[in-house]
Amino acid sequence: MTKAAVIAMVIGGILPAGAIASIAAAGIWLGGSAPTAFSLDGLPEATVHNYHFVESEPDLASGIPCYCGCHSLSHRNLLDCYLRPDGGYEQHARGCGICGWEADDVEQMLAEGMDASRIRAAIDEEYGSYGKPTDTPEGT
Repeated sequence: MTKAAVIAMVIGGILPAGAIASIAAAGIWLGGSAPTAFSLDGLPEATVHNYHFVESEPDLASGIPCYCGCHSLSHRNLLDCYLRPDGGYEQHARGCGICGWEADDVEQMLAEGMDASRIRAAIDEEYGSYGKPTDTPEGT
């Protein structure tokens, strides 16, 4: 769904204005899972840093659930928010605050010496109230 289509539906009264937050949270407003990868050029430095961090820790990121609502995009874990199966960058995380916060927290906990299971537990505890997580099996 394009931004113009969403705006037209809100103005026309077809879509409640509050639905924009839900659409943005799912990443659709900002691109969702687009069929092609994109470049990190022009993104904020912190966002680029998160992409590179997740890319450098695929085993860890694949075991961390994401709580932003991206399960509706068929994402399985935090890694899917940042990287596509073909190795390209996934657009979704570029504008998703929850994905960014999770990546920041995972990086900080890793730097503090926490192992993957403790990081997973801390993410579940911190973000569990945000909504339905991705279906990320424990120990992946």
